[in-house]
Amino acid sequence: MKGKNDIINEVIVSMQDYINSEASEVLKNVLIVKLHGIEFTASETLPSTEVCDNEWAIKRFSIDMMAAGRRKSTIEQYMRTVKNFFDKTGLNYTNTTGQDVTDYLAIRQYKDKISNSYKSTLMKYIGAFFKWAYRKHYINEDVMRDVDRVNFKHKKKERLTDEEIEKCRYIVHGDAEKTALLELMLNTGMRVGEIEKLEVSDINFEENTIRIYAEKTDTVRYGILVPRLKVALKAYLKGRTSGAVFQRRNGKMSKNTIEVIAKKIAHAAGCHCKATVHIYRKTFASVLYRKTNDVLLVSKMLGHASTEVTIKYYLVDDIDDIKYRVKKAA
Repeated sequence: MKGKNDIINEVIVSMQDYINSEASEVLKNVLIVKLHGIEFTASETLPSTEVCDNEWAIKRFSIDMMAAGRRKSTIEQYMRTVKNFFDKTGLNYTNTTGQDVTDYLAIRQYKDKISNSYKSTLMKYIGAFFKWAYRKHYINEDVMRDVDRVNFKHKKKERLTDEEIEKCRYIVHGDAEKTALLELMLNTGMRVGEIEKLEVSDINFEENTIRIYAEKTDTVRYGILVPRLKVALKAYLKGRTSGAVFQRRNGKMSKNTIEVIAKKIAHAAGCHCKATVHIYRKTFASVLYRKTNDVLLVSKMLGHASTEVTIKYYLVDDIDDIKYRVKKAA
């Protein structure tokens, strides 16, 4: 039988095309308050049409993820991974064991030659499903408790060096578009999708702020219009007051084009790594942390929900960073 929370979550999901995430959260809280103390009972006059097979469980899982505010693309990744697990193993979620999950991951690594990093990702997605099923009392055992952990060496956190940053600035000198894009990446740490969607109206030259809509988290944060960035954007926009900041004849510049330009700048400057927009984002994070020693500030500027993500994936702690800190403290 569906529980009260199941009904509430289904209502929230049904309303997602009509209200934003903030309103969804308000509606969910209202329903919880109004239904407090009310118990649902199954109708004895109607036959049960609910079949608790894998498809049913995966659908329930996706509904709860939607209600929790997870992105559609993220949910689809989880669904594909979990569905593929059941298709390949032929198991039912109610009788799957930790050994079954361990064996599946081992076979994938042996036959498909997947890396430990990808194996860890598969384990994360499958584990999320079974932890959800256990928490919801759809299964009686914590399946993931018995799954062997995946150990792998994290990739080095790449970023541009201080010298490479200056080389990039030298390379784009005289090109207003590339200069504006470079300074935007280096001074705001924006994601490529955020740059693509950036409108001229999001830039407030009076308040020296940039309104950044984060599609990944459905939130808004603000970047700071430092003098170097302000000059670069004004030179590029030439008084333009509307439309996408970065344009092409057929409309806004695509994410792919932005990435191509970002990589070309770094390549022309002779940078040691293939600098995607994400590398510039990590560079922004590391430089800002060096200057402020404030991880919470860096986390907020990046739009992270917690400082743990910032520390784990963005702040560089290699020998160059150690040299910088020792030199600064001397």
